[in-house]
Amino acid sequence: MQVVLCAALGVTIVLAWWVCQLHAAALSVKLGDPQPIPEVGLVGRLPVGWTKKTGETLGKVALTEPKSKYRVQRTLTLRVWPLNESEHHTIEEIASDFTKDRPSLVVRKLDFLGTTGILLEYPTEHRESEAGEPMIVPPQILACTITPGPIRWVVTVRLDEQSSLVPADFDLVEAVAKSLIRSDNLMSKAKQSPIGPVLEE
Repeated sequence: MQVVLCAALGVTIVLAWWVCQLHAAALSVKLGDPQPIPEVGLVGRLPVGWTKKTGETLGKVALTEPKSKYRVQRTLTLRVWPLNESEHHTIEEIASDFTKDRPSLVVRKLDFLGTTGILLEYPTEHRESEAGEPMIVPPQILACTITPGPIRWVVTVRLDEQSSLVPADFDLVEAVAKSLIRSDNLMSKAKQSPIGPVLEE
């Protein structure tokens, strides 16, 4: 009897491990080779197989992951916009404005694009809608920095999640943010664009 129970326990453990491995594999994301991202005037590594949303304006690009039975689709959004000369906001203030004053948890400092930024977690929030009905605001992860130079640019990498955040979500945002670089090859296009010289110091 004990042998049967031990065997059943062993099978259960192996099955649980196998399911966890499948789930972890589904959550992990492979990044492609560095490529121009003309919408934001940068070069970076983007998730392989994710679909770029069409019709995005210059200064913003969003990508959605393929459908999976293991989780709801995530969306990764990159944004770039200039700060006015009169604006002297901190990264924390900009992040707060960008997320409509949602309560955040400062995860850690994050260096990317040659300067120090921050990586923020916005946990699931329960609130009331304008009609007074209960609603759930899904969690987000936001990497944000301000590039130095005569023209200061805000650069954000945001992951919108529909379920609980997991370590792989943070790894994805950090990896994409750290892969971002400036490229002289895009300088001419950036200078002609409505959002200005994104890649220029």
